[in-house]
Order: sequence, then C-alpha cells, then structure tokens
Amino acid sequence: MKISYRDFAIANKSVLEEILNKFNVRGLNIKSSDGLPELYPASISNDKYVEEMVYIKINQKRYLTSKQIDKIVDIFPFNINEYQFKFNSINDFEVEWDGDRCYLPSVLFKIQKNNKNIISSF
Repeated sequence: MKISYRDFAIANKSVLEEILNKFNVRGLNIKSSDGLPELYPASISNDKYVEEMVYIKINQKRYLTSKQIDKIVDIFPFNINEYQFKFNSINDFEVEWDGDRCYLPSVLFKIQKNNKNIISSF
C-alpha cells in the first residue's frame, strides 16, 4: 500500500530524525523544520513506468564538492526500522540564467518496504 510523502513524514518522525542524523554526522546540513528534514515529492517517468520518490535539500548556496558528493553516495543504501532507503540522484546547486532565483542542492531517493516503493507523490 502506498502512502503520501506527507503522511509518511507525519507517521515516521523518528525515522526522519535518523535520516537527518545520517547527513549531519557527515557535515551535510539538510534543510529542516522543527528538527526534521523536509521531504519533497518527486517522480521519474519514461514510456514504461513512473517511479515516485522523495528528495531532501542540502542547505547551502554553492555547488557540492566532490567530497560532499562522495559522502552523500556513501550514505545509501540504508535501512531504518522496516524501511529501505535507496539513492537515485543528486541535483546540484543551480542559479537561473538571470540570477533571479537559485535552487539548493538536493538528494533524490526511494523509500521502500519489503523492496516495494511505498511513496505516492500525491
């Protein structure tokens, strides 16, 4: 059964605390609210399937270093309680062409239970 990323976050605060800790102990400052990482919905699709995932933002307004990227990749995969967390990709810091807006680096990953995706983006 799939649940929304919001419902997952509400029901699994201790899991989110552990995710935040995994990044913090490696010196990666995750965007958080009330001491918990903020999850955002994402999906990847092609002609055959749609995969729903979540991403978290790294709270820095500069490009990731190669050491930071290595630290992120080394975190995954990991398990917390009955959930498996599997790395998908990193989107680095970006500034729009006119300098009007910037986007924090982010880490996209799957949340699974019994090797099945449990997140619904909606």
